[in-house]
Amino acid sequence: MEKLLNGMRKSAFTLYYQAARSILINDFEGARSYIKQNPKMWMREALTTELLVKENRKEDAFIHARNALLKTKGIQRYVLLRSWEREWGMTLK
Repeated sequence: MEKLLNGMRKSAFTLYYQAARSILINDFEGARSYIKQNPKMWMREALTTELLVKENRKEDAFIHARNALLKTKGIQRYVLLRSWEREWGMTLK
């Protein structure tokens, strides 16, 4: 996965996946760095939600999850909402 990400040209989605990978391997400082670089606000909010949940700061994560949902619409909003409901039981309607 790392080899694939390093070979991709720099974009918001590349930064998103690099941050997600860093969160998965518990590299929280690396994840924060990628999150700050991402130009898309909804991606920053969604990744911050994931990071805070992993750090067991669910109250703070809830705030960022709501912000991410406010900045998305359509299928992306649906995917975020359903995945957070399924994974952590967050009810954000």
